[in-house]
Amino acid sequence: MAKYKIGDFVVHGREVGKITDIKKDFRGMGDCYRIQSLGDDTLYVTTPLSTEDTALRAVISSKDAKKLIEEMLGIDTLQVEQRNAEAVYNGLIRSGDHRDMVRLIKTSYANCEDKKSKGLQKNEKDKMFLRLGERMLFSELAIALGMSFEDAKAHVIEKLQN
Repeated sequence: MAKYKIGDFVVHGREVGKITDIKKDFRGMGDCYRIQSLGDDTLYVTTPLSTEDTALRAVISSKDAKKLIEEMLGIDTLQVEQRNAEAVYNGLIRSGDHRDMVRLIKTSYANCEDKKSKGLQKNEKDKMFLRLGERMLFSELAIALGMSFEDAKAHVIEKLQN
């Protein structure tokens, strides 16, 4: 019995997607979900129902999304040495925790701004992880709040500035 149904939004790895089909006995893997990425409408992922508890999770609820946004100002950045940044950032992403994603975004952003204020070029890793973190978090918040990606990002920024 499938935990998710066609039309449900889920998080699979680093992608937020929509379940578009449940394939019966797909290529010897058993029954599988077909998930279309929201970030790239040409990207589909097929994952067995047997891995649904480890490979997938439901998108954050609207109530929890609103609560997370209210708590964002209180979530601290991390002190990360540049040589360890990639490992730390990847750990935050793998955790699947929304507060860790906020930490990633805030830390990457702060590092970019620090370099900019010193007249230095932004670190490519910080820029890459900032974009990745924003894509992951704001895609999920957009679904939860019934907004577009850009509207969700603007909504969060507005809330943080007030």
